[in-house]
Amino acid sequence: MSLAVTAQGGTDTTSDPFRFVGPPTATGFSPLTGLPAGGTLVGITGTDLSTTTGVTFGGVPATFAVLSATQVAAIAPTHSLGAVSITVITTGGSATAPGVFLYLLG
Repeated sequence: MSLAVTAQGGTDTTSDPFRFVGPPTATGFSPLTGLPAGGTLVGITGTDLSTTTGVTFGGVPATFAVLSATQVAAIAPTHSLGAVSITVITTGGSATAPGVFLYLLG
């Protein structure tokens, strides 16, 4: 599929088609626990993660880096004690990792 653009000066066609970005999956993460003060580096695995735009721990945004289409690294943010879900948001949608991240006292 190609894209054609028509303007006053004429028409131009590109052979680089638009690509559909599939929804992500989050298949796991490690480690499973961290301190309420935050700062734990968490590796998240899955598929279609290359367009990640956000990571949350219990709804709290985290600092993150996309390592590949199957790996994202995030720093657990400050959070109260307890279990939270980790969610990855991409341009194709969002996915919540199985299990919970547990904020524990050290």
